[in-house]
This record gives sequence, structure tokens and C-alpha cells, in this order.
Amino acid sequence: MGRFDVYRLTADVPLVVEVQADLLSHLATTVVIPLQPEVAVDKTHIPSLNPLVRVAGGEYRLITPQIATLPRSTLGPCLGSIEDQRTVVVNAIDFLLQGF
Repeated sequence: MGRFDVYRLTADVPLVVEVQADLLSHLATTVVIPLQPEVAVDKTHIPSLNPLVRVAGGEYRLITPQIATLPRSTLGPCLGSIEDQRTVVVNAIDFLLQGF
């Protein structure tokens, strides 16, 4: 389990990306952001807040306003990493928390 890894979760929120620092991987909980398929996202989204990321051959929007903490035990299988898109993810979090 690591920062920017993508996990399968539930039918309601099928994918999440872990954004918590690897330094805190010993904690029982982790911070995640839901991912929603691009085709299912309301077209009035804010691109800086809901950037497009590519995961496992699909395109998803980061639903940053729904950032949450979950028990690590609830994470399903890891589907891969979006480490190569870290700047996009961090910028979305900064936009949510700081407005820029």
C-alpha cells in the first residue's frame, strides 16, 4: 500500500486513490479520494478540483471534495498506481484546501 495507489472499494465508490504520506503507512486509517469514471461526471465540474487521471486503461475524475479517511482494512485489491500523475493529484488537493 502506498501513496497514489488505486484500490477497488465498493459498488457505490468503485475506486479510490490513497493520498496519505507513506511515512504514515503504519496507521490503521488512510486518506483517500474517490475516482469516478469520466463518462459519469457532471460536465459542470471544476477541472482544477476534479482533474482527469488515467488508471488501468480507463479515464477517471478525481472527486477531491469527497476526500475521506477510511480504515485500511476496507481497501480492496490494488489496481495500480498513479504516481506518474502525482502533480495533478497534489494540485487538486491544494486547490481544495487553499483555493489555488
